[in-house]
Amino acid sequence: MIKKILIVTTRFPFPLFSGDKLRIYNISKNLSKKNKVDLIYTGSEKSFKRKIKFINKIIFIKTNKIKKILQVFYFLLIGKPLQIGYFFSNEMKKKIKEIQNNYDCIIFHLVRSGEFLSKDYKGIKILEMTDVVSKNYIQLYERLNVFNPIKYLYLLELKLLEMYEKKIIKLFNYVVLVSKSDLKKISYKNKVKIITNGTNLKEKKFKFNPKNNDVVFIGNINYLPNKIACYEFINKIMPKLKEVGLNINFKIIGKTSKLLKLSLSSFKNVNVYNNVKFPENLCKNAICGISNLSIATGVQNKILEYMRIGLPAIISEKCFYSLNFKKNKHILVYKNHSQLIKQIIKLKKSKKIANKISFNSFAIIKKNYTWETSLKKYNNLI
Repeated sequence: MIKKILIVTTRFPFPLFSGDKLRIYNISKNLSKKNKVDLIYTGSEKSFKRKIKFINKIIFIKTNKIKKILQVFYFLLIGKPLQIGYFFSNEMKKKIKEIQNNYDCIIFHLVRSGEFLSKDYKGIKILEMTDVVSKNYIQLYERLNVFNPIKYLYLLELKLLEMYEKKIIKLFNYVVLVSKSDLKKISYKNKVKIITNGTNLKEKKFKFNPKNNDVVFIGNINYLPNKIACYEFINKIMPKLKEVGLNINFKIIGKTSKLLKLSLSSFKNVNVYNNVKFPENLCKNAICGISNLSIATGVQNKILEYMRIGLPAIISEKCFYSLNFKKNKHILVYKNHSQLIKQIIKLKKSKKIANKISFNSFAIIKKNYTWETSLKKYNNLI
């Protein structure tokens, strides 16, 4: 039976240069195969996009920065997270209430969309939470210097988020997360469904060559944990690699502001590529892809991006906790900077190890981690 589904999101899911957009885009695409899917979102007028071919109807609700800032202060006064206020729109909430009875199911994308839920909606209510945001904020808070005023802003936000997440979850039939590791931080575990991320399988691109000299980092570089990871690799890892005779090129591929791109590109042997449609084309001379995040929740899409083209991936233990891959078979994992350096050298010099990781990673992605495979469970929720 064809169901009518409404996707509620605070940003248009295009272009696909961040993990949250990539996920909701593919959820919508997967569900549209057997159902009629509409999408409603809010943003500035310049962000209005008219078409996604598999979406039946797109509803755009205009907002502006001044309203957003005023709402941040209002929501703070009533004890709700700053980001909930920033992404809220009264007009969008009214519109959803007006049309909600036309739908069998409404999916609210990320915790900040939960505020748009009307309490009198009788259909299936799904909170596509993806990650527990407060868990991420705890890590950011712990990482920032005590003299950095932003540290205390994160402290305030994470406390508000922890309270908000507990309250909002109970209003939904289902809450969807990508990783079991986030269950520890969440209440109403009986509502939670684990539906992991996926990727679109590509041709296996990696070919070992002792002349390969690139280390690749893919992601939304404007996202603070990614930004920290890039600067840390440039300032702490590249000099150590140079000391042992490995003068690598660091390729940063993803969404970046002009100022950030200028800053990162100013370092020697660092190249930044902004909004690249086919990042795999920049990985032909790569030794490996890295996910060297010290702040991480859920499943990092960059890891799946490397694996889907057979590019050996080296990841931090922080990233590994959320994955179902095997160390030294599908990926290489490190605990500290010294181990990261050793893993890069290993992949640079050993054809046997590099090809083993490449073959195994590509095989498991092909079998278990395409979007079609990963999102099958979603059909059971609606």
